Amino acid sequence: MRWDTTQILNIKILKKLDDWWEGLCHGCGKCCYEKHFLHNGTLVIDYDRPCRFLDEDTKRCRVYVNRFNACKECKKITLWTALFSPALPPDCGYVQKIRTPFRKPFSYFILKKRF
Repeated sequence: MRWDTTQILNIKILKKLDDWWEGLCHGCGKCCYEKHFLHNGTLVIDYDRPCRFLDEDTKRCRVYVNRFNACKECKKITLWTALFSPALPPDCGYVQKIRTPFRKPFSYFILKKRF
């Protein structure tokens, strides 16, 4: 199969987008600990129960490339997850870069509309 220029360009763009997305992660490892919610909706991260693949010293996954096959609890952080999942802590890189910017303009619009 011969690749045309458009296909090659699309692959390069997707690779850059994937690199950008992965770069949003702060590498804190908080998404790799067991989590639960209190009755009032407060997120609790149980630091005594890490994923078996998490290296707690480096906060890196030992099977990162194959993490979705190796661990059924591991979920891909998507745009939807970054925007709406209550399971991501406020200091998560995805939350800070994706969710937080959307809150300010919306709140500002609501306040301006009241006056």
